[in-house]
Amino acid sequence: MYCINCGKEIDDKAVVCPHCGVPTSNYNAPQQNQPKTEQSNKALVTVAKVLIILSIIAAAMAAAVLLFFVTFFIAGAITSAGLEASAYDAEYAIGFGAGAVICGIMMLFTIPSFVFAALALKKIKAKEKPSVALSVCVLIFTNIIAGILFFCTDEKDYL
Repeated sequence: MYCINCGKEIDDKAVVCPHCGVPTSNYNAPQQNQPKTEQSNKALVTVAKVLIILSIIAAAMAAAVLLFFVTFFIAGAITSAGLEASAYDAEYAIGFGAGAVICGIMMLFTIPSFVFAALALKKIKAKEKPSVALSVCVLIFTNIIAGILFFCTDEKDYL
């Protein structure tokens, strides 16, 4: 290709002439290496959806493990309290009872995780962007990355 101003030979991909600085026909041509933001944002929605589903599976597994430990701690507390009444056994009963309470509280944390995950998946299925409040709740209770991805997407990404 040749410059229309100075007539010197220039690279076919040149945007301006390196000799005289005059813009070439490639100056306003669309760049082929531009990122396709629309496609990548739709991918972000898919990634958020997958992360929420994985979070639901992880929360269910954690709830099952915590339920096992609550059962273990309650059984230990009952067994310790039923033995001879000594201070050592009473400490075991208190320890097992405290463990059951702590695991129970941790299990309660999985309830909002399931609720907000279900609400977010329902919004995505309806091709609607989750509200700011739901995005914050997903960020706190379900999955931090999925919540952040909801903030990085637009309404058009859900269509």
